[in-house]
Amino acid sequence: MKETFEVLISCMHQKDFELQNLPGLQDVQVLLVNQCDVEKPELLCSGKARMLNTPSRGLSNSRNLAIENAQADVCLFSDDDESFVENLEGKILEQYEKHPDADIIIFKMIDRPARLGLEEKTLKGLDYLKVGSWQISFRRKAVLEKGIRFDPKLGAGSGNGAGEENKFMKECMAAGLKAVFVPVEIGSAVRKDSTWFKGFDQKYFYNRGRSTRYLLGLPLASLYALYFLYAKRHKYGKDISTGKAFIAIFKGLFAPKL
Repeated sequence: MKETFEVLISCMHQKDFELQNLPGLQDVQVLLVNQCDVEKPELLCSGKARMLNTPSRGLSNSRNLAIENAQADVCLFSDDDESFVENLEGKILEQYEKHPDADIIIFKMIDRPARLGLEEKTLKGLDYLKVGSWQISFRRKAVLEKGIRFDPKLGAGSGNGAGEENKFMKECMAAGLKAVFVPVEIGSAVRKDSTWFKGFDQKYFYNRGRSTRYLLGLPLASLYALYFLYAKRHKYGKDISTGKAFIAIFKGLFAPKL
């Protein structure tokens, strides 16, 4: 029997089902987790879309509610600023047919760097650091059975910056779930103001240090911090000097643990 498919969209303060009309989603089953000003959770339905209104806050909490309230066999995480290719469901389910032993399939986004390369591969080692949430599709049963969720200490709304998707992928791989990358483009993201990224300032590097240590442990996180400072200097150099970035990231590394 053909597997079912659902897109899980994290959003805030939505008044209607307008996000159902994002490019590529008109004929796709959608779950909107809408963090808004309600006293208790409520579920609304419109066509193939459902909206879970919730008073909870934080992107990781939103993703967790999506996992727990989804209905399909295969799910794809999304934010509220993405557009998708035509026949999204067909393209994704086709890959699950080609990879019946895969629990997670990572796809490529049109306008994002190909950090995992351009060849199909099984994720190993530190590959989970190269994954963005918008790329992650998964067999819901496999994730539920392992009890894996996003960590509320990370992600937008946590005050600790990003990294929640990397922690999620790390736990999936550690639990024995098979993750595969396929260079199939499924969509693009509209660049809008981030709820957590306010530029490459000292707070950004401090949080980067704390979250990286939380993910990797102090020795490996220290090495990764040095690599990051060197490899990304062309991106942050206009905002902050390498010296100040170094001080901030290492203050984060040696700060109290998350």
